[in-house]
Amino acid sequence: MRWIYRLQQRIAITKGERNVLLGLALLLCLGLAARYVQRQARPLPDVDYAAEAERFAQASEAAASAEAGEQARPDTAARSAGAGLPSAPVNLNTATPSELQRLSGIGPKLAERIVAYREVHGSFRRVQDLTRVRGIGAKTLAQLKPYLVVAEPE
Repeated sequence: MRWIYRLQQRIAITKGERNVLLGLALLLCLGLAARYVQRQARPLPDVDYAAEAERFAQASEAAASAEAGEQARPDTAARSAGAGLPSAPVNLNTATPSELQRLSGIGPKLAERIVAYREVHGSFRRVQDLTRVRGIGAKTLAQLKPYLVVAEPE
């Protein structure tokens, strides 16, 4: 640090200017380190790309065959469109994680978080209170709102 003080005295810069110059030097070093790390990154071998391409082709063939089967039987398409949606609204204060998972956009972890929130903070007072659960925002709530109700547990 002594050499920095001597340099500061020789070129007649203030303490603030010295700190700015040191910050710029630090940013330059960080940029050079990032460039070095970026150049060291190696792409995946072609074998991995080929395996992924093959899996994608198989999945698209399966989807095409399933779509052809649904076109042959329109009643199957109607049933699959309603699959996963509850026939009656789900009560947020009594629903189990498996009942919550039937709703579109709610997976096992999010269902567990909803139940854990309910256990810690008590019953939900309104459907909008669901946004207090981590992972549920305004868009998710708008999508789920038609399928949710809040009633006191019996």
